[in-house]
Amino acid sequence: MFFILFVFGISKGHAQVATWHTLVDTNGKKQMHIVADGLKELTPEILAFRFGGKWGLVTMKQVYLSAHVYDTVESLQGKYIMIGHHGAFFLLNKSGQQVEPGTISKYFSIKSGFFYRTAGEWFFKSYSTDALTRFGYFQARQINDSLVELKDGEQINWWVSSKGLFLQRAQPGGTQCTGRVATIRSNNLTYLMEASGKYILPTAYQSIEVKNDTVFEVSWENAKKLVDIRGNTILHLDSSKLVPGTIDLFYVFINRKIGLVDGSGCLLVRADYDSLNIFPKEQMCFGMVKNTLYLIEFKSLKKPQSLPLSYWSASFNDGYAPIKKGTYFGFVDKLGMFRIAPRYDSVCDFKNGLAKVKMAGRWGIINKRDAIVVQPIYEDIEIDFDFVLVRKDDLMGCFSVKGKLILPIEYDSLFVVNQKHMAVKRNLKWGLVDAKGDQLLGIKYEAVKSVFGRFAIVKREKNYGIARLGGGLVSDVVFENLYFLYLTSSIVGTKSFQ
Repeated sequence: MFFILFVFGISKGHAQVATWHTLVDTNGKKQMHIVADGLKELTPEILAFRFGGKWGLVTMKQVYLSAHVYDTVESLQGKYIMIGHHGAFFLLNKSGQQVEPGTISKYFSIKSGFFYRTAGEWFFKSYSTDALTRFGYFQARQINDSLVELKDGEQINWWVSSKGLFLQRAQPGGTQCTGRVATIRSNNLTYLMEASGKYILPTAYQSIEVKNDTVFEVSWENAKKLVDIRGNTILHLDSSKLVPGTIDLFYVFINRKIGLVDGSGCLLVRADYDSLNIFPKEQMCFGMVKNTLYLIEFKSLKKPQSLPLSYWSASFNDGYAPIKKGTYFGFVDKLGMFRIAPRYDSVCDFKNGLAKVKMAGRWGIINKRDAIVVQPIYEDIEIDFDFVLVRKDDLMGCFSVKGKLILPIEYDSLFVVNQKHMAVKRNLKWGLVDAKGDQLLGIKYEAVKSVFGRFAIVKREKNYGIARLGGGLVSDVVFENLYFLYLTSSIVGTKSFQ
């Protein structure tokens, strides 16, 4: 792993602005220096450097591929590079070699590859296979990150990123695409096709609304129905719409009643209700009919159970929902039965088997058996990953999710960095501990910014440096800022000088 440290220069008066870029390995040994105004990673092997408003290319071994003469440089998924010069573009591979001999006048990238135009023709280059496809179209327009409109006169063909070319010529307008299937309109009828150009549904309809890759709402002579990818009828309906916050659940409306189907077209809840309150993770919902509330399990043939109307606003998590009875809160299960008696002043939803509860103005943690994991004696409490952060008398400590004390309540502040690390603050200084509470960095820094593997970005006074977990600095704490470059697994540091 290498660290890229790049140092910004400033000037007074008319002095020239310069920027030093220094490549440093994990032992702090300097490997490379670059003078430039800015730096950009293009592939795991190549960086772009800017000087005087122009870009050049250099390898991670400090082999210069070009001087700073280009107007633009862009990484294409880290596999290709597009460079621009005086309105023309040139295509390079990830090693910096030119792969398209001609100049490129226009290009755009989608999920699976990129289109470019050279000598008046459009080509498509795949990221996954490196295959090159040639088209004879004169116009191309990007619709979204999966779909491109290729136009020749009044005819339109569609390219879908995940599969390939729709061979059918179609009328403009009314086209939808999921990345695997698309609707094609021709002779005032709508067809469903896959990327190979093969018709999917056995017949055409006046309209087809694509719900996902397998379920479609079709209309014909003022009638609507849901069909599967083979054209089989799932059910007749008035309309349907996606359940907010989901990608594979759909409300269905029939005779002013509402039901539910999943992304494969399976009927989960019959359309017998005035309204539904859905809990996808719990595979259940509340259904309202007039003034009666029912608890409904997905795909269940059992008669739904009626519940008090106050349950309507409940939110189920981990199979339990907080319910208020009188002046206190408890938790009910999917059958509407109290599993945790209403004895708390306030509660929060269960998550991973734990819930925050409040008693006599203080917070604690319980499990699903109503056993106390962390005593309700704290002013505030927060569960973050496998850490339970508590505050008492303006000091903080930490427990594990099993109730074991990790850090005593003696810190000014605690901050969870990730699943394995936590920053700790005492007397205005920060350090770092692991999930067991063992010290990794002494409490002597103004900030602990980020952790990358065995290293952390730390701040001392006004500057940043790189510290090794367990002790010792990899770089001096002399940089004004530090951040991460992902393609090259590098850290970038900045410092002004003249």
